[in-house]
Amino acid sequence: MKTMTIPVQTISVCSTEGDMLPLRFRFMDESAALRTVRISRVLSSRETLYGGLHAMEYECAAVDGDMEYYFTLKYNVLTHTWYYLKR
Repeated sequence: MKTMTIPVQTISVCSTEGDMLPLRFRFMDESAALRTVRISRVLSSRETLYGGLHAMEYECAAVDGDMEYYFTLKYNVLTHTWYYLKR
């Protein structure tokens, strides 16, 4: 299965300890429509190397109607950019 890495605009919050928590993100889908995804919960987060660069990886869940979807967001620490990993 091929994974697509899609750059996204993200709204997140930082705790007083410096932990970052994504709240929602938006991206352009295949039909060029702007889609917004509200994150219902962050299941886990971990520090990783992504393409040789330090990154934070967030396993998240979002609810759309009566379905819950699971996905991964990555934050590149050096460039301060977010990516949605679409499978």
